[in-house]
Amino acid sequence: MDIEKLRNYELIEKKELKDIASVGYLLSHKKTGARISVIENDDSNKVFAIGFRTPPTDSTGVAHILEHSVLCGSREFPLKDPFVELAKGSLNTFLNAFTFPDKTVYPIASTNDTDFRNLMHVYLDAVFYPNVYKNESIFRQEGWHYEYDEEGKLIINGVVYNEMKGMKSAAEDIISAESMFSLFPDNEYGVESGGDPDYIPSLTYEQFLDFHRSYYHPSNSYIYLYGNSDMLSDLEFIDRKYLSRFNHLDIDSSIKLQKPFSQPVKVMKQCALSQGENADENTFFSVNFALEEALDTKTRLALEMIDYALVGNPGAPLRKILVEQGVVGDVSSRLETSLRQPYYTIVGKDAAMSMETRFGQLITETIESVAKKGFDKNALRAAIDSSEFRYREADFGRYPKGLMYGITMFDSWLYDDSKPFDYIEADDAYEFLRENIETGYFEKLVRKYFIGNKHKSYVCVRPTEGVAENKEKELRKALDNIQASLSPAEKKAIDKMIEGLNKFRDTPDSEAAIKSLPMLTRDELTREIEPVTNDISDVDGVPFIFHDIDTRKIGYLRLAFKTDKIGTQYLPYVGLLRDVLSMVDTKEHRYEDLNPMIDLVMGGFNVSTELYSLYHEKEKFIPTFEVKAKYFDARSGEAFGLIREILLESKFSDLRRIKEVLVEIKNSMQSSFLGAGHSIAAARAMASVSKQSAFSDLIQGISYYRFICDLLNDYDTNAGIMTENLKYVSELIFRSENMIVDYTGDNSEADLLKERIASFKEELYTEKHRPVSQSIDLVRNNEGLITSGQVVFVCRAGRYDRHGLTFNGALKVLKVFLGYDYLWMNVRVKGGAYGVMNAFTPAGTGYFVSYRDPNLTKTVDVYEGAAEAVSNFEADERAMTKLIIGTISDMDLPLTPSAKGSRSFNSFMTGITEEDLQKIRDEVLDCTPEDIRKTAEYIREMMSDNKLVVVGNEKLIRDNEKLFGKVENLL
Repeated sequence: MDIEKLRNYELIEKKELKDIASVGYLLSHKKTGARISVIENDDSNKVFAIGFRTPPTDSTGVAHILEHSVLCGSREFPLKDPFVELAKGSLNTFLNAFTFPDKTVYPIASTNDTDFRNLMHVYLDAVFYPNVYKNESIFRQEGWHYEYDEEGKLIINGVVYNEMKGMKSAAEDIISAESMFSLFPDNEYGVESGGDPDYIPSLTYEQFLDFHRSYYHPSNSYIYLYGNSDMLSDLEFIDRKYLSRFNHLDIDSSIKLQKPFSQPVKVMKQCALSQGENADENTFFSVNFALEEALDTKTRLALEMIDYALVGNPGAPLRKILVEQGVVGDVSSRLETSLRQPYYTIVGKDAAMSMETRFGQLITETIESVAKKGFDKNALRAAIDSSEFRYREADFGRYPKGLMYGITMFDSWLYDDSKPFDYIEADDAYEFLRENIETGYFEKLVRKYFIGNKHKSYVCVRPTEGVAENKEKELRKALDNIQASLSPAEKKAIDKMIEGLNKFRDTPDSEAAIKSLPMLTRDELTREIEPVTNDISDVDGVPFIFHDIDTRKIGYLRLAFKTDKIGTQYLPYVGLLRDVLSMVDTKEHRYEDLNPMIDLVMGGFNVSTELYSLYHEKEKFIPTFEVKAKYFDARSGEAFGLIREILLESKFSDLRRIKEVLVEIKNSMQSSFLGAGHSIAAARAMASVSKQSAFSDLIQGISYYRFICDLLNDYDTNAGIMTENLKYVSELIFRSENMIVDYTGDNSEADLLKERIASFKEELYTEKHRPVSQSIDLVRNNEGLITSGQVVFVCRAGRYDRHGLTFNGALKVLKVFLGYDYLWMNVRVKGGAYGVMNAFTPAGTGYFVSYRDPNLTKTVDVYEGAAEAVSNFEADERAMTKLIIGTISDMDLPLTPSAKGSRSFNSFMTGITEEDLQKIRDEVLDCTPEDIRKTAEYIREMMSDNKLVVVGNEKLIRDNEKLFGKVENLL
């Protein structure tokens, strides 16, 4: 990039970023002082982000509500929801916005040059010229507003309001937030930037606008560009269209420092207790340490290694002693380094209140012991090697790596304008850490930050009976008092607000507004599919699937074992085997040594259960038990040796250890009921219409959760048969006739792997077992599954593949229309739910599910109206093209090397061919409004099954008990 051509920017620093094969530029906009960082390289997945320091002063959630609201129309793009129009009509590879405790960031990404510029243009216009000043209804819709329920009673609704009601339901979320608040009572980190439902309704429209005026200005902005874009052109565009139109302002958005405590503080909080839940077994504790500001790269990484060695691996000393002594059921930790004042938290779960003091004592004693005797050196080596592997691999799944680099840059840049690159360039940090394993360096950091640190807090969150009910009653009473005291003028103002909000929602965007949004054409979309890369061979009868892809000397191995010959009564044990492998002793290693060994040798190790629907055979599927590992080629032999050891030499005789694992499984699943209730509701509802989903339910769903609870409820009685069954299913699974090998990497490594597989095959179990046929029963009842949540997740599911209806590309386009039009408008925009999703699978099933929803029957009614809405679907060429672009965008997300291999393996397992994939893509690209209208029949068939599962708030479920065949408390 020729910086000399940029007259309106000053170059502060140019830096070669060798580790990420890039050149970094730090610039300042001369007129406004806007800060700009550019990372230039050959990555076609380009990223733009603009962020602002947005320090909150209270818990009204103003920063969060503004993040939602600025994306609801702007000066040049006066649509009601350009964000949604971009989501369904651009080739974005990422499109979202984030509210952090002290900053708000708006990132986009795309591999298409034109699309990238369009997205950047819309986002810049949104943050600098939002329509929030012209239309108060945006604030009311996204933040909070009064409305009346069916009985005429005053209630509060709003997207952020309901989102945060969901966030404030779980003890885990509460203790996470309170741990930070407790350390920083006097600065921005002592309040909830996302908003607390108790305080959100106190935010006024004027305060909301003042926040935008105060902080959304170029002089308070941080602009980030990444990739192979024409950076000169992008920077000139940003200057010409936006930055140069502003003058410099002195904006005080600094983040205050919390003064150190003279003594640790204690905080006690309550959370809702579900019916049947025992408060004495479900209390949460945390011990929290404030760290010093502006951690350098080496110290930041060193603290990550300390976290791993203390708590982060299954055999870490702090985790082990707290669990083994019965102080808590499970332990987690968090090192938060994205703030000006970082902090470290250790959380104990499932504890008795009487253990509060002991929890803090054991943490102090264990940390002091480690500082005195020294860390386990292998644990430190494992932590360093594992961290460096992730750093070198730079595989962030669906997230563009340029996005993750940018978010990481904000962690240092936000607090020091001269340091955007500190945390993305490790330089010699990993080598430094290795050299200091034996020098006492890590123990010195422990003494500095944890021993004698008085800036410390103890937090306890205790489930208490009646908390949720009393909170609801208090809110109801407060709203009744407000309603009773309203003057005629105030009633009229509320009515006018509701009328204005409904008019805003119901009025379609004008033709001019719709056309203001730039858009690609169908001709700019690639018609050909990405080819499948399966090189299929066998090793002594074992299928070997190879994907010859450049992985930069990293091997991605998958050993899949079919589980279709295991009797139904043993299927839950397949799930349990998945969850205990690598968590128990083997013949060679104790479990506390095994995980550091895994992390020392491999960059990743995962055991999972998968199900592959056969594309051309209705209702048939292949279930598998899979081990996935990734490692540097140089360590492939060691890696395979460890995998062999874990699969064939794991010991199930340590009953105490397995009980600890069972408690961890139970805790993890209970957390998902509150945080990912939509996934739970959808999986359970699908289990009532699909044998594949019912199979999944037995090994990883609600049925599996009940199986875990039953084991724990009478563990001493169940333990013996449990260990026998674990051994039995191991012998049934790990057999050569079940095995399929999948490998992504280098050709020469594939040849070495074949030799290892041939040897490994001879060690697998061969004892004959009587063949069995699996009999999978569908879930019979509609279910209301109660949690301590304040909102619900509502799912309807069914089969559409009756009467000759088959999967086609139009269903993919339908998903975009429903997700960003009909369902979005009625469930989120009008209903106030935080989100709503839908799916139509090639296996002939489909579902609708809401996320953090304040409504139950209203949402069901919306689902019921979907078929009619689709049957009346109309779209001109522009609108139809927009839906097609959004569909292709989802289909064409850039894939990492490992993801490319997984895509190809999936095609092998399901039997979907390149011809099938091309046919689907053609059907998407050629989709017409008539094709969409025809899918109404699919929805009618799906809805005719009338399968409903709702997860969440007890009152909403009990009030609608007639909808369910079964109502049950999940916790």
